[in-house]
Amino acid sequence: MVDEVHIFDNHTLHIENDEKFSIEMADHYKERFKFYKRNGIIEGCQYNDRSWFLWTLGTRGTRLRLSFDLDMFSNVNVALKCYTLLLMDNGLTVRTIIRKLKIIKDSIFKTNLYSEEKVEDFYEYVLLEVPESFKYSHITYNLEFFNFFMPEHGEKFISRLMESDIKPYQSKTKTLPPFEDILTFSNELYNFFLNEETSSVLKEKYLPIFIWWQLTMFIPMRPHEFVQLQKSDLKKVNGQYQLTVKRSKPKYPNHIPPQTEFHITQDIGELIESYINLCEHYCTVDISAEERSYLFPIYMRARYYTKHNKKVSKIISHGKNIHTTTDMFNSLLKFFYKEVIQSSDIEQLSANSTRHLAICNMRMQGIDPLTISQMAGHASLYTQNHYANHLETFLESKVRLLSEQIKNKQMKITDFYTKEEVENLPVVQNLKTESVLNRTNRSYFRQIEDGYCTDKEFPSNCVPNCLLCPFFLLDVENRENTLRLLDETSVRLNKQYKDQLDTYYIVFQKLMNNMNQNKEQLNTPIDLNEQVNSVTKSINKTIEDIARTEALIMQVSEKNQGNEEN
Repeated sequence: MVDEVHIFDNHTLHIENDEKFSIEMADHYKERFKFYKRNGIIEGCQYNDRSWFLWTLGTRGTRLRLSFDLDMFSNVNVALKCYTLLLMDNGLTVRTIIRKLKIIKDSIFKTNLYSEEKVEDFYEYVLLEVPESFKYSHITYNLEFFNFFMPEHGEKFISRLMESDIKPYQSKTKTLPPFEDILTFSNELYNFFLNEETSSVLKEKYLPIFIWWQLTMFIPMRPHEFVQLQKSDLKKVNGQYQLTVKRSKPKYPNHIPPQTEFHITQDIGELIESYINLCEHYCTVDISAEERSYLFPIYMRARYYTKHNKKVSKIISHGKNIHTTTDMFNSLLKFFYKEVIQSSDIEQLSANSTRHLAICNMRMQGIDPLTISQMAGHASLYTQNHYANHLETFLESKVRLLSEQIKNKQMKITDFYTKEEVENLPVVQNLKTESVLNRTNRSYFRQIEDGYCTDKEFPSNCVPNCLLCPFFLLDVENRENTLRLLDETSVRLNKQYKDQLDTYYIVFQKLMNNMNQNKEQLNTPIDLNEQVNSVTKSINKTIEDIARTEALIMQVSEKNQGNEEN
């Protein structure tokens, strides 16, 4: 049986109601329980106990207790135990599992096991009483649980919860700086290395940052995976550069196998090779073979390390480091801001920032969640939900950046749009050579409402909104009407964008849930993936339209200001 839930006028989400849990499954999960006991992850308890004790990192971590105390719902206790073991097989950490189970148990208590008469009460409870930082989790954790254990009236809860416009919580401690600060860093970095007057010593000192910026914007590595790269990890295979990344997460049963081999561009490969040659040039006989094997050996960091304006021969940091550590790399970033950017008004990036940017970029390219998890080295599909916190900031950044590019007719390579992406945007193609608002030869223009049409095949290529057509030129003589038209279009497009983004969160989560259920097959369901791709394309098209509108608003405003001054 399949229900249809209408999310927006242009999108219907199909929810499968097949029950996934049965009492017969308990025997299978009892064997999984024994497996984790044998491996020391669970200890000091039996399967039938009310409390289980789980180690966070084997015997090296912390032992935490997980209680199954829903005595009034005995079958649910069994389901929760099976679900716990399923989440462990999926690679979730013990702390994450405990957090999920706490919210699910709280929901069961509040709804008397998802009773029909509690649907509206629970919806209001989430909206009005649950803290902001937990609202999104209350919705997604319950929806995930329903994929495993469908209560009698679960479909009604699914329908009601999916009507919510609650988005992932944006933590006050942001991982990413404002996009203007990211762009400032990017521009300063490229200008620094392209400037022939920059001293070679400074370029050598900050070359690891340049490698990090280009490499980890493409491969979402963890900072410690980046600093522990070795020279032998870079190879040339059939004329193409290939990089091996040693993933750091421990392997458990049913973990998603991470991608470790990546093809990289010739520019990045040659950049890394240049740093390898630089390291070899400064290597001395007293450097151990183990230290010189690293791409970022400690002697290279020590060479440019200064304290109180005096160079020191080595860095004292526990006395055991043979390669640059994550802390040292973050310190190098801080030095770059202080020595090169020289501005206290911008928020600084960290070594982990590019990982967030890379994952956001992959999601907006329509890449499926399994591929993203493999490239990022995530043990579970759901780990990437953490990065959803930055998705809206990332997209708004692309809007602002593209609108500036259109306004100024500067098609620069950026880290949000590649040069190819920019060149292929229809709006860019038509604004690249001359400003829409400054064309003077209008003898061949066809006058229509609010402007002119320049399409020789009019009306065969017409679209519903002329303003968003690349053949349409505004009549800027009537500036008040022009701005009114632009403002109205901007409001409509921004509402459309928010609706599309809400739809994206829902369908992407549905795709992840489906893939998680069938991850042993390691494939992507075509129908759900097409839904995600469709929504992603719609979002990117709306971003283009918003950028065009914002660019025109800026141009009209600047033209008005210039006329007033004259």
